[in-house]
Amino acid sequence: MSDPFDSPPEPVRKDSPPDSWKAMAAEFIDARVELVRLEARQAGQIAAQKVALLVIAGFCALLVWLLLLAGLIGWISSLQDSIPWYGVTLIAALLHLLVAVGAVVKLRQPGDPPFPLTRTELEKDRAWLESLKSDPQKSKR
Repeated sequence: MSDPFDSPPEPVRKDSPPDSWKAMAAEFIDARVELVRLEARQAGQIAAQKVALLVIAGFCALLVWLLLLAGLIGWISSLQDSIPWYGVTLIAALLHLLVAVGAVVKLRQPGDPPFPLTRTELEKDRAWLESLKSDPQKSKR
């Protein structure tokens, strides 16, 4: 691989053989492909860093939620003499289960199809192509 800070290639002289344009085109394409490779590698590294930070943030958020929930359960059970701590824990688990079931039910409901504008345009294109097949005189105009 070449260094992106290498000096540019020597310009082709006018008295060079006629096949030099092929060499120039190949060199041009090679330089562009190399640039894409370098930028793709850099973009991959940035994306990997962002994914790692997202995983760390997600883990910390989950840990904060669990600690808050444990503290809340302890606080509620200390206020209530009639419900032991494990009863409060089971009630909290039941509430979380209900929220999860509600989210799954909401996710399973059919929604609008994706890409509505693209689908409409493709249907128009299909109808136009069918009309061209059925009436070839339209395509000659």
